[in-house]
Amino acid sequence: MGFSQARKKQLITFLMSTCILMVSMFTLSAAAEESAGFSSLSDFKGKQISMLTGTSFDVYMEKNEILKGDVDILMQNSTVDSISSVISGKSDAVIMDLPIAEIAVAEHEELAIFPECIQDDAYGFAFPKGSPLVSPFNKALKKLMDDGLEKKMAEKWMGNDEALKVINPPDWEGSKGTLRYWANTGAPPMCYLGSDGTPVGYAVDIVMQVAREMDYKVEITECAFSGLIPSVLSGKADLAGASMSITEERREKVDFSDPFYRGGSFLVVRKDRLALSDKAGTAETNEETGNLIASIRNSFYKTFIQENRGNVFLKGFLNTMIITIASMFLGCVFGFSLFFLCRKTGKTVFSIVQTVTGVIVGIPAVVLLMVLFYVIFGKHDISGIIVSIMAFTLTFGTSVFSMLQVGTGAIDIGQTEGSYALGFSDNETLFRVILPQALMHILPIFKGEAVSLLKSTAIVGYIAVQDLTRAGDMIRSRTFDAFFSLISVAVIYYVVGRLMGMLIGKLQKSLDPKRRNIDRILMGVKRV
Repeated sequence: MGFSQARKKQLITFLMSTCILMVSMFTLSAAAEESAGFSSLSDFKGKQISMLTGTSFDVYMEKNEILKGDVDILMQNSTVDSISSVISGKSDAVIMDLPIAEIAVAEHEELAIFPECIQDDAYGFAFPKGSPLVSPFNKALKKLMDDGLEKKMAEKWMGNDEALKVINPPDWEGSKGTLRYWANTGAPPMCYLGSDGTPVGYAVDIVMQVAREMDYKVEITECAFSGLIPSVLSGKADLAGASMSITEERREKVDFSDPFYRGGSFLVVRKDRLALSDKAGTAETNEETGNLIASIRNSFYKTFIQENRGNVFLKGFLNTMIITIASMFLGCVFGFSLFFLCRKTGKTVFSIVQTVTGVIVGIPAVVLLMVLFYVIFGKHDISGIIVSIMAFTLTFGTSVFSMLQVGTGAIDIGQTEGSYALGFSDNETLFRVILPQALMHILPIFKGEAVSLLKSTAIVGYIAVQDLTRAGDMIRSRTFDAFFSLISVAVIYYVVGRLMGMLIGKLQKSLDPKRRNIDRILMGVKRV
């Protein structure tokens, strides 16, 4: 039984009205929830809280007597991402350690620290289990603390005089060796990038002071927070940490130094979400923030000019290009070697090669990268750049191997038979007849794989390599401004990718037999 036209119109009108009503109710509900201010910790129950991946803040919220873990945790890869999610309204708050929260609030007038502490906290440096360095480190640290080091560090790194915030060059012999210290630079004032692009901060200065007392040199490696514990467990670092809280769970894996800083964890929220906030005051904007051009100019200055931060991008770009170009070249060699090996051997070798390449293809690149760095070469002092080249050589090489199989397989078998009939050897047939034709099938795929390789290198920051993406993250963690750092990284990847595509496309056109002129076709042929 069908519906009449009038009945259909009534039904459509009813459905549209219902949808509009539901959307309106949802919007009003969200607006009411948004406007509800936070006056106590209990108001955060059921709310979404951002936190940095690898930290122990989720444990703190579980232990808090009021929250008791009744929150929705949103893991973020950087402190800047956490702050951005609060500003944009994607999360209700971000949990931070007090010194980092104070800097975040100073950089963003729209943010405020919720006054109730989630949990008291203490920072320490992580050492491998049973490390003989822990005891002398603690002894030197205690001596310095007794001499007033803690007060000096607080005045230097938590004060307003930027001229004081430098690490003095080592002026001691370091006769006992070198301490390999790994730190995360996204945690000012504990650790961040200085004007020369090297890590500085409260925690870094503590390590340098203690190393001087112990007569050790210090080799500093920048790393994401989530990579600090793995660096210690793998033996690549003698000590690690900058804003690392001492927890029982971490003590099961590593040994800790005595605390060098005591503070607490707090929630950072939008100022207009505080129940007792001065809404009138938050609505006011100064002339600079109200002026778009001035705001962009200030963002550009903080991202590229201040403290010579443009050099950080340059170093990251060069590392990205080194990894990309080296991996591309070695991957071509590796892929062709596998292809040539399979041509010269039987089915057994071919099956082994297929299995190996299948495993490489089946493992995500970031997992392969970390397995190589932290597991296979965990006990070896090998540069992260070298390991990155190894990993991407394997992944790109398997792609080249597959491309060669597909490209040569597309050439008619008669080409091979005709070459043999003319007296060509197997190698001559491959290089003079098959491959030149197969390249027309291979190069379009190769172009896409090469650009993908360039973009894939963005993950090398997981193993403490300062590539272009990691450089952008490091700058963001210092400026708390995502605009120019992210846009710059995106533009550089796009431009370099386009240039690579154009070069390979030009190579493809030069090899295209349809574009050859008569003189090139008849090269070496005597004309009568």
